[in-house]
Amino acid sequence: WNTGEKTPKIKVHPLQTSAYEVIATTDGCNAIDKVTVHVHSLPIAEAGEDVSICAGDSVKLTATGGASCEWTPGIPNGVLFTPAETRVYYVLVTNDYGCTDRDSVFVMVNPTPETPVITLKGDSLISNALTGNQWYLDDNPVHDGSFQTLIPPETGTYYTIVTLDGCVSQPS
Repeated sequence: WNTGEKTPKIKVHPLQTSAYEVIATTDGCNAIDKVTVHVHSLPIAEAGEDVSICAGDSVKLTATGGASCEWTPGIPNGVLFTPAETRVYYVLVTNDYGCTDRDSVFVMVNPTPETPVITLKGDSLISNALTGNQWYLDDNPVHDGSFQTLIPPETGTYYTIVTLDGCVSQPS
């Protein structure tokens, strides 16, 4: 063998495409043969950035880095779907030579805040939501109206909407 080995078989672990040659001698006759071992690059799977959505929203997971990909659990690549729960999605990317790589993406499904309940105590309106309130007067946001308690500055119809982790409640 051109590797210097004298055995009938050799094991090679090339890092790049390499040719190997062997000379066999029998009864004074030489025979030469060559074999080329092709080394193909591994694919680099890319599942994308982690995602945070609200319950009931859709998301599209699109993996790149190979000729094909398979998501676990079985969701189609690049197609909108509505996750039921927070979880990690795994993807196996395969190139044209059958070489594979894996990646994952975390999808956080945030709950939709409960519709806030307003109570009147004295001259104050109080939301049962401790945080995330935005008070409205006649469908217009109230200036500095992001607290749990609001003392109405004028007569009108007031309500609050709660936003937590980017998810929005129904109006109270």
